[in-house]
Amino acid sequence: MFKHLALIVCLVACEPRLPSTVGPPPATTVTPPPATTLRPCQPPWCPGNSPEIAGMGFWELNLDHWVNTQGFRLLGMSHDHKFYDLDVQNNGELIAKNNAPLLRGTHLQGATLWLQKGGAQFGIFIKEVGHAREVVDPDGNFAPGAEVYTYLFQWSQVVSSPLQGFVHDGKVTIHQPRVPEHDETAVEPDLGPDNLPVCPTWDAQTQTARHDWTPPLGGSVDRNGWSASDAWDESTVIPPFNAVVFEGDRFDDIKRTVSQTADDRWFNIGCVRHALSKMRITRNTLHTANGNWRQVQATLKMLSGDYCGDGKAFTVTGTPIVWQQHPSGMGYAGSPGVLEARWDENGAICFGTPRLALHPAAQFPDIVKEIRKECPSRKLPPVPPNRNPELTRPSTCSQADLSLHLFGELITTANYNEPTP
Repeated sequence: MFKHLALIVCLVACEPRLPSTVGPPPATTVTPPPATTLRPCQPPWCPGNSPEIAGMGFWELNLDHWVNTQGFRLLGMSHDHKFYDLDVQNNGELIAKNNAPLLRGTHLQGATLWLQKGGAQFGIFIKEVGHAREVVDPDGNFAPGAEVYTYLFQWSQVVSSPLQGFVHDGKVTIHQPRVPEHDETAVEPDLGPDNLPVCPTWDAQTQTARHDWTPPLGGSVDRNGWSASDAWDESTVIPPFNAVVFEGDRFDDIKRTVSQTADDRWFNIGCVRHALSKMRITRNTLHTANGNWRQVQATLKMLSGDYCGDGKAFTVTGTPIVWQQHPSGMGYAGSPGVLEARWDENGAICFGTPRLALHPAAQFPDIVKEIRKECPSRKLPPVPPNRNPELTRPSTCSQADLSLHLFGELITTANYNEPTP
């Protein structure tokens, strides 16, 4: 699977980065796709979870056909040989608009999103539409929340009859002078036979047959309800291979930052057990966090292990961690162990026992030394008033008590204390 997945991943990982907001689409038509060369997948875009924003090489698309950072452009959406205008609303619901009734929910099964990168085109097929429950409710309590849609996406490359432009509501927009009586009806391209999952899996999920999978707690949440193997991972409420989507947030995967204001013409795809799905399921997007940008960015920094706040991730795939938001929101799942770190939107304020100290990774042989080496020796911001202005980031936490909030932190993390069998 990973060999094939490299086709879409390494179209990104192995090429120069492109600007994410390059302006409106150029007035050009699309040429047929050339043969694509498979190249070895390079970090950080190989399959994984929290250290990567996504595992498939891109994580956002623009509804107005602007090119994303990785060079992908949404051309249109079709279902049952009809083209629709795609929209994303309600904090994560795909909606297909046409003169006919809207398509939403399970009626979107069988729809295809058409993408272009350079001269190549791809189809992302919606095989299944399901749902999961948020693990934080709208009142900010760590409790079962609202249902969110989940989407099982599969992709194939276009092998013939590529789209010749951007498609809207049954017609294709051709960027050249119109010809009288010219038939502008779009024809769906022909896809190759691969039908590969957009969202890769790892660890136990690779051994889980989808028909055998059931949501933890039947879709509900409490502080001790996850199984011992999954208590640290709140996104296990999402089925294997699935993704959630949400509109508004713009993420920078190099600096690991998020835009301070929402732009709903962009939407994100968060694969299960990756950072963006965790943010959505815990209500840490700009819309679900009621515009609290500091909270959203602090969550991204924490999930990524970005202690220094400069974008460097000090964590690896599948590293257990549990966390508590302040003043409300996500709560410790199961029994938290020793203090890991205290976080705000700039990274770790201070740390106790970094997660990789208890779960060593070959690429970080001395995690404490490497964190201190990476982090600049700078003063912490002077807010809030009770913060010691002489502290540098990140220092060793003077208090390991998980119930204490001494530095105005937004999140406290603890190493997961797995129950004894």
